Amino acid sequence: MLTDADRLLAGRDPDVPGLAVLLDPDALTAWLRSRWRGRPAPDAVTVRYLRYKPGTALVAAVELTWPGATRAGFVKAVAPSAAPKLAKLRGATVDDGRLLAFGAAADDRRLPGLARLGPGVRTLRYKPERRWVGVAGDRVVKVHRPPLPPSVVSDHQAVRAAGLPVPELLAARPRHGLVVYRWVDGEPLDRSRGGPDGATHRETGVLLRRLHDCAVVPARTRPPHRLELAGAVRAVAAVLPEAAAPAVATARAITGALAGADRPVVPVHGDFSADQVIAGPGGLAVIDLDRFCADDPAADLAGWAAAEIVAGRAAPDDRAAPILGELLDGYRPPPALLDRLDPLTAAALLRRAAEPFRTRQADWPRQVAAHVRRAHRLVAS
Repeated sequence: MLTDADRLLAGRDPDVPGLAVLLDPDALTAWLRSRWRGRPAPDAVTVRYLRYKPGTALVAAVELTWPGATRAGFVKAVAPSAAPKLAKLRGATVDDGRLLAFGAAADDRRLPGLARLGPGVRTLRYKPERRWVGVAGDRVVKVHRPPLPPSVVSDHQAVRAAGLPVPELLAARPRHGLVVYRWVDGEPLDRSRGGPDGATHRETGVLLRRLHDCAVVPARTRPPHRLELAGAVRAVAAVLPEAAAPAVATARAITGALAGADRPVVPVHGDFSADQVIAGPGGLAVIDLDRFCADDPAADLAGWAAAEIVAGRAAPDDRAAPILGELLDGYRPPPALLDRLDPLTAAALLRRAAEPFRTRQADWPRQVAAHVRRAHRLVAS
C-alpha cells in the first residue's frame, strides 16, 4: 500500500496519473501481473531506483522476482503530454489509461547496447535510460547512453598505465555505449564485516593521494558547483517541498563559503566512496572511473564523507574530518585542503539528499530533511 508520504507526493502531481501505482509495491505488482503476456507472471515487482520530474514523468528501475530467478526492467509513469512516447517503447507493455509502461531492461531505447548482450548476464545496477552495469563470468559489462565519450576509455587506460590499481579494460564499443572490464576479486569496503580497519582506511587514503598525484590530464572538468547545487535543490523540492527553502539557503551558504577559494585542480575519481574501493588478495583497487575528471582534490574526500553520512555510518554530529578518520591520515592533506573540506562535504551531501527517495527508503522524508539540515550545519559553523 501507499505510505502517507508517497500518497502526498502522488496527490501533488495529478498530471502524472500513474504515480499512485508506481509508488505502491502491491498495486505495481498487481498491475504488471494483470498485463503479463507470458506465464508465469512474476511473484513480486520491487522498485530499486527512481528518477522523478514533477509534472512530466517518474521512471523506475524494477526487479521482477520468480522462484529462483530475477529480471531487471523499467516502469514509466508519464503526463498526457508524453503519452505518444510510450507507444515508441520497443517491446513495452503500455497502459494507455494510466499512462504507465513496463519494459525489460533489454527494451530500453536509450541504452541500445543492452539488446546486444547475450544470455547469462546478471544485472548489478540499473538506472533506466542512463546506465546499466552487469556481470558475466569474470567480466563486468557497462552500458551507457551512446555514443560513449572517448574520454571514458582513454582516461581509464591512462590511469591504469600510470600504475594505479584499476580494472583492466577489455573491450569498448563507443557506438553502442558498451565497455567491458575484467572483474576485480574482493569485497567493496562498504560490505566488509564490521567495517574496514584503521590500516585499510589509511591505505585507502594513500591510494587516493596516488590518484590525485598521478600525471594523467583528464579530458573532462567538473561542472561549476552552482549548477550541481541548483540540480540538488530541484531534486529536494520535487520530493519534499517543505525542505526546498532550507535547501536553497544551504546551497547559497555553500556557494559563499567556496567563493574565491584558491583551489588546486588535479585528477579526481569524481564519485569516491567505500563502495568504489575493493579489498582483494592483491590489495586495494579502485573501480568505476566513469566520473573521472579534473577538480579540487578535496572533492573526493568530501564525497566519501557525504556517502558515509547517507549510509548511516557517521556519528550524528561529526564533521568531515572525524568521519574520514584514518583515511585522512593516509592521505596527508595540506592545511588549506582541510579548510575546504566541510563546505565541499555539505555540497556533496546536498547532492545526495534526495537519494533516500530515489532508493525507496521507508522513512525517506525524514532522511531527506535530515540530510539538508546536516549539510547546512556543515557549512554554517
